[in-house]
Amino acid sequence: KIFHHGDSIVEVATMSANNFAQPHQQQQEPQLSQQPKHHPHQQQQQLQQILPHSSDPEQELPRVLLALQTVYAPNASHNPSVHTAILTGSGGSSPFSRRDLADRYLTSFQRTPVAWIVCDRLLSTADVMQQPQQIEDSTLRTQRQFFAAQTLHAKCRCDVLQLPPSSLPSLRDSLLRHFIEHASDSIRATLENRPPNRPLVTRLGMTIASLAVQMSWITCLSDVTENVLKPHPELGPYVLEFFRSIPEEADSDRLVLREEEDLWAYRDHLRNSAHVVLGLCEHAVRSCDVNKDVATAEAVLSCMQSWIRIV
Repeated sequence: KIFHHGDSIVEVATMSANNFAQPHQQQQEPQLSQQPKHHPHQQQQQLQQILPHSSDPEQELPRVLLALQTVYAPNASHNPSVHTAILTGSGGSSPFSRRDLADRYLTSFQRTPVAWIVCDRLLSTADVMQQPQQIEDSTLRTQRQFFAAQTLHAKCRCDVLQLPPSSLPSLRDSLLRHFIEHASDSIRATLENRPPNRPLVTRLGMTIASLAVQMSWITCLSDVTENVLKPHPELGPYVLEFFRSIPEEADSDRLVLREEEDLWAYRDHLRNSAHVVLGLCEHAVRSCDVNKDVATAEAVLSCMQSWIRIV
């Protein structure tokens, strides 16, 4: 597997690149002359080139969907519209005949500029191929949404320089909409006896927190309280979990920043805002029955621990 919860994309990409380099290194060893005649053919098959990425989101999206299906739901029935879009751009043959090819394609995709737009669409709760007659596999939907959130989290840490600074507010607003949408769906899932997709909401919160550092969003706490928590008080545990991520992302050593000085200024603002978070935690405890509302109690304790430890 290439995408583990909590792994960084840089680490995953490095491991993938190192594993890919090993067969090439073996070519230089003299023992190869003693290998069977069919070995070079096997080696060429192992080194098969992956499909080049497209800068057009409309072309790249179906390729990523098929690669995700190859990795996560290989036994699911393929969406004809996805196959048509793939085959049109690959000479009539599937570019992901093997799982390792799909794995490598997704790993390299995560470093491309077009991933910003494609992942925003992958986070949608609707069928991204807009084929009402096709029912998307539930496993694939869950995996493609988490893959998108994980990719955007890594890019908000390391690849923000791919975007003009003027585009960051619209990216933030889009991520907040996804956060509200998926957090609300998790609340409904609990009421409907469906498993809530809490890891996805947590990862989206981490993504927004990382972007907040990059764009020096110093009014983050008050803005989210006014625009997310007040209109949607039922999302309190998820908002507290997001607030927990804010100092953790500011303290991360994986951030690639435009200006290093901005980070220190941002951390100073966090220290000056700590009383706001502690006040929200106190209000959350007073307004709920901590003996019954376990999710809120856990979120409060986790949030307070993060701010006390880091800030």
